Amino acid sequence: VAFEPEKIVKTTPMPDDFDAFWRKARAAAAAIPLDAKCEKNEKCKLKDHDEYRVSFAAPNGRRVYGYFRRPKDASVRAPLRVQVPGAGLGFWSMWPPSPKKGEAQLFMTVFPWEPWGDSGAQQNKYKAMLDGYREKYGCEMYFLAGLPDGLESGFYYPVILGIDRAVTWASQQEGVDPDKVFYYGISQGGGFGLYLTYINPLIKRAVVNVPAFADMHSFKVGHQTTVSKHLYRCSDAKMLEIMRERAPYFDTANFAAKITKPIRFVTGQQDWVCPPHTVFAAYNACGSSDKDLFYTGGDHNSAVDEADGRSEKFLSELKFR
Repeated sequence: VAFEPEKIVKTTPMPDDFDAFWRKARAAAAAIPLDAKCEKNEKCKLKDHDEYRVSFAAPNGRRVYGYFRRPKDASVRAPLRVQVPGAGLGFWSMWPPSPKKGEAQLFMTVFPWEPWGDSGAQQNKYKAMLDGYREKYGCEMYFLAGLPDGLESGFYYPVILGIDRAVTWASQQEGVDPDKVFYYGISQGGGFGLYLTYINPLIKRAVVNVPAFADMHSFKVGHQTTVSKHLYRCSDAKMLEIMRERAPYFDTANFAAKITKPIRFVTGQQDWVCPPHTVFAAYNACGSSDKDLFYTGGDHNSAVDEADGRSEKFLSELKFR
């Protein structure tokens, strides 16, 4: 059997108004007062960094929440690493990984509540949110929730735009070099790397590990979809049809097709969550002349570890443009 993954093409169509839609969305979000909240965490025990709990206004009355960390010595401007966590609720979505020495870090979550605090309360909020989406749309997860009400009502719509504004804010803070902003994310976070690298010109380069939500129409040709266990689990056939119809506006392969910045993709041969053919669809569509795909033998989790040395080398050595 011969297999040429570099010939995989995405099946999800590119909407004719894709660029215009997101350009208009970003302009509309910019018209909303940022209402930035930034509170220093005096109990933070990081040796080299100060930590701040931050939140920002987003469209649809939403807020986005996260953490901003910068080196204690703010006299030297540091590169800014932007991160969004993987999907679901757990320690990974509530607490950022340790920041790299010499880097500032912006870690933004996707849920409409503060990520810090009691984990039991977090679980209750998460369950209530999913129960509401199940009742209203018939869907089991939040990924495509809201889309039956319109593109601007999709769960990720205000989150993408809110975090976009957070990136711009963080780049303007003392101790941050606005010319050295880059992205690193895994799974849902990898998908957000494609969203944000396309939408925010400040992000100069990105590593998108096992990115989710790529080629969401691959089911039409009999292929396993990205996050297939959850993506299209919906008990309402009419709602499901609308979600699938509007998914191309949030398909990360379409965002990848618009990216021209230096970028590295990571996929694993045994990844059943974000299968390699979906990542190859995004990678092959990517418009960057400086791109590479680190293809490992791992699964959804181990693939990232196997490629991390190459990913970090890329982030440390690439000249900012």
